Amino acid sequence: MSDKFKPPKENLVRAVFPGPEFREEPTTDDTIGTLEGHFAVWNQWAEIDSAWEGNFLERVNPSAFDKAVSENTPKVLFQHGQDPQIGDKPLGPIRELKPDDEGMYYNVGLLDTSYNRDLKPGLEAGLYGASFRFSVVKEEFNRSAKKSAHNPKGLPERTILEATLPEFGPVTFPAYVNATAGARMEMRSMTDDFILTEALDQFIENPDKLRALLEQRGIEQPERADALPADGAASEHSDEGSRSEAPPPQPDPPAVAEPPNPDPPERGSSAVTEKSTVNTIEEVRARIDEIKSRFTELDTEIGINRKTEEQATEWAALLEERADLEARVEDYEDRSAVVREAAEKPKNRERVVPQFNPRGTTQSRVPANIYDLSEYRNLSSNDEQMRDALRDGAMRSVESVVLPHERANENESKSHIERLLDQDKTGKFASFLLATGNPVYQRAFSKMLAGQALTSEESRAVGTVGSGQNADGGFAVPYTLDPTIILTSNGQVNPLRSMARVETLTTGNTWKGVTSAGITVSRVAEESAVTPTSPTLAQPSVTVQAVKAEIQYSIEADGDWPRLQAEMARLLQDAKDAEEATQFITGNGDGTTGNPEGVVAGLATTSYVGTTGDGLTVDDIFRLTGDLPDRFEPQAQFLAHRKVYNAIREFGTGASVGEGAVWQNSLQPGQPGQLVGYPARTASGMSSDYTTTDELALLFGDFQNGYIIVDKVGLSVEIDPHVRNSSGQWTGQRALLAHYRNNAMVLVDNALRLLKIGVLVS
Repeated sequence: MSDKFKPPKENLVRAVFPGPEFREEPTTDDTIGTLEGHFAVWNQWAEIDSAWEGNFLERVNPSAFDKAVSENTPKVLFQHGQDPQIGDKPLGPIRELKPDDEGMYYNVGLLDTSYNRDLKPGLEAGLYGASFRFSVVKEEFNRSAKKSAHNPKGLPERTILEATLPEFGPVTFPAYVNATAGARMEMRSMTDDFILTEALDQFIENPDKLRALLEQRGIEQPERADALPADGAASEHSDEGSRSEAPPPQPDPPAVAEPPNPDPPERGSSAVTEKSTVNTIEEVRARIDEIKSRFTELDTEIGINRKTEEQATEWAALLEERADLEARVEDYEDRSAVVREAAEKPKNRERVVPQFNPRGTTQSRVPANIYDLSEYRNLSSNDEQMRDALRDGAMRSVESVVLPHERANENESKSHIERLLDQDKTGKFASFLLATGNPVYQRAFSKMLAGQALTSEESRAVGTVGSGQNADGGFAVPYTLDPTIILTSNGQVNPLRSMARVETLTTGNTWKGVTSAGITVSRVAEESAVTPTSPTLAQPSVTVQAVKAEIQYSIEADGDWPRLQAEMARLLQDAKDAEEATQFITGNGDGTTGNPEGVVAGLATTSYVGTTGDGLTVDDIFRLTGDLPDRFEPQAQFLAHRKVYNAIREFGTGASVGEGAVWQNSLQPGQPGQLVGYPARTASGMSSDYTTTDELALLFGDFQNGYIIVDKVGLSVEIDPHVRNSSGQWTGQRALLAHYRNNAMVLVDNALRLLKIGVLVS
């Protein structure tokens, strides 16, 4: 084997058998079951014996996909999108994708489609393997590996340190794999199979590899002299003796260009080599970002010196490649705009008319790299067009992210962000999303948590976010971790967020509104005078106040960013829910300073309804509902502690009304039960005492009109790299100090009624 041999890095395919486990289970997301398993295994040497790649050993480092998964959501496809019937239709949404002790774990819901139902029997029988497509970004390659227990042939050894992950999914496993279900997972190369279908032209440019592949598969080679070069030796990438001898020389073979150097020199820490093979617009944009990073690295290496010959050659090649890729992106976007315009244009219109958006400006131009904020100004001719472009770029970012919080409601969160972007009149919120959603910033944020040095590119990304949305200082968290943006509350600990009116500020710190108890109308004869009725208008305002939280984590944990960010999102949301569950009910503020005004603590006594005796009875429930003005009844709900509801369930036949007529359990999981026909939600902050005089036990009314919660977008953090105990000793932990802002207040007292035990209020 040549001393210069080095396997290719791009568009590679690996498969693992046994493959995915299929479970048919009750679901709530329009799926017919779950695919679960691992598509890659860690630190397990696998022999790659491929006509295209060569013959060597390979293993995957446990952190190889961390960056890829944090920046993009891979697709889940059957046969890598090459199946003639299914094509590249997605099999389903990824519910979970994370590294564990064994390998890269996935959990995918299988969509209820005809093609998935066709696959279901084979999946249930365990007839498929799991496969993934990737490109190597960073590696360790040992050409001179010695013979050992795991490497009896002394083959070269490659360790994959970082890789892209465009897609994965089940495949029909090649016949030469004899593993059976229950056996230890084995990994094999399927690059040859993929290349034959996807990139045959690469073999045409490298005929020796095509000849080796044909020989390996036992395919008879054509006898025509001009079909293949007859004197090409077997691929130097393969183990000697593993290929059959080349056929005898044919007369007058055509001249064939020599294949490219299989061992291009590594260049810098990013190991940028010759032009990448990119097949999708996402890969083109990713490659442009890689080139930008490489320019920065080269500039640092060169400093004030003149470029060496090798550096000058690489610089020129990167310039040429970037220009080509940017031209491809521009052509792609122009063609896409034409296609969209044609699809939206009425069929009977013959004249070509420029397409305009609803705001009256021409279609926005989004940069190839949506996170490059400086490019939006260059592509826009006015402020309105730039704002629209920022919005479109932000939505592209939101559509592609994977939310780390296990309770995050993806659809509701994305719809919520879209509403906020529509309200964003300045483009500041869109800029904030792009700045904190930038993969470079997310990488920098994880490094800051770990106390690691930043690259110049990462430092610039941090500088872009610097001003953030908050005035508390520190660093803004990536928006996928921000509970002020992503909807993750389950509505059980803190149900008021799903009941009350919720407003979100993207600029400023004060919400101002107008409320009214309404006006009256009267019927009069024609040409008769109308008695004027002027409504009484109130102008409430809510000023958000700072809330702070602290998360401590071990120095070992900060090296596992995917797990740490999921845990961080969960802890932030749980702490936020617990604090709001108390403050939004019993908070003693007034909606402008200090604590929020709690819905119970702030409600006027004119909204109290007393019980008929010393305790709670069925008649009291009907008195409470009957006292609410009719205009607020259609959206009315109950709010109480679960112990109060438990007592109501035990009423039996009190006051001639049976329990069945009072309480009804929900027939749908996750939905509240009903009390006398109205939704009944549980809040831990409500009083659990329904027997003591003066206790405020049961709240009823229209919370949408009666109570408001105001959030300010943006959560910022400060990092304490050395947490110390009371003795001043370092505990081996770091701390994240989080700041966010919100407030709440009662809007309309008359929209709510509160039951007060033992005191009859007329």
